[in-house]
Amino acid sequence: MPTLKVFPNPYKQLDHQGRPCSVLPYEPEGDGVTTFDARRFVGARLQVTILKTFAPGDARQMVQDNSFVFEDEAVDVPDTAYYRTAIRQGDLIAADKVTARKAGVVFTEPKDVLERSQREAGEHWKNVHKHEDHDYEGEPPKALTELAFGPMSATLESRKKRLEDAKKAEAEELKKAEATKKAEEERKKAEEASKKGGK
Repeated sequence: MPTLKVFPNPYKQLDHQGRPCSVLPYEPEGDGVTTFDARRFVGARLQVTILKTFAPGDARQMVQDNSFVFEDEAVDVPDTAYYRTAIRQGDLIAADKVTARKAGVVFTEPKDVLERSQREAGEHWKNVHKHEDHDYEGEPPKALTELAFGPMSATLESRKKRLEDAKKAEAEELKKAEATKKAEEERKKAEEASKKGGK
């Protein structure tokens, strides 16, 4: 089957932290239901980071952070209307002139497309979030402003710090829970000893 050679365009959409998060699911196959896996993306994969967990029996759910890691090499996809439309709409970037011609777009070097998309996304993100109270003080994160074309894992120093803080907080909670459990056990032992002494 004829194929198209494409790159993902991470910068078409940014998440609330300013990280690239624009992904295109692979085209559904077969009946479009039983063979469709919405977790598979062209040139990208979901990265789930567990920020906080709770003790067994705790009604609260774990806290997690979802982000995307993008490939830095072109991906081959079937030459179908689904992917050609994605190229025209900017969800994917044509990696060569042949693919651009098939999709009906003017070929532009992928690096140039990504740099322009990155710049526009940063300006839009900054404008949207300029009045919000967040870590970046109205500026896109460092990973977004410096990244041009290469491994696109948008890991931020501030995010690392939050993860470390979350782990420390979790460790403190576990210590408190253990201390509470130990105190409860000591209390029960004292009660049992008191009951035995009273007989």
